Amino acid sequence: AVAQKMQAEFIEGDSLHPPQNIDKMKNDTPLTDEDRKGWLEKIHSIIVQITSEGKDCVVSCSALKRRYRAVLREDVAHIVFIYLKGSYDLIHGWLAKRSGHFMPASLLKSQFADLEEPTANETDIITIPLKENIEEELREVEGELATKGIL
Repeated sequence: AVAQKMQAEFIEGDSLHPPQNIDKMKNDTPLTDEDRKGWLEKIHSIIVQITSEGKDCVVSCSALKRRYRAVLREDVAHIVFIYLKGSYDLIHGWLAKRSGHFMPASLLKSQFADLEEPTANETDIITIPLKENIEEELREVEGELATKGIL
């Protein structure tokens, strides 16, 4: 919805995982930093390609650690991260209900263990508390992006 509002290209980060990452997750094995390295580099190269053409893009991915976000920021003039902050129970409930995705809800615990929440030094991050009402979240995201001059 944000990409559509921005008239930007949308990239689903999960679609860029290599087969070995997908197999690990399907088998309930958490990804390591090394597993995520090539995936993050691929996302970064797509961001650079799109933005170098003068276009905007919105990427959905779990940039859990500061160093992951650093990879995505490198050589990108303007980038904003939207951190959708929610409780383990809320997110786990949503994941348990979804179907057709390779990551089982059981891996959420490992993602929360890896999560490095944004710090005050990361001024390019907008934190949005997750809510049951996605329309309310979207309005909040749009308001924050408008404040930054993006929408």
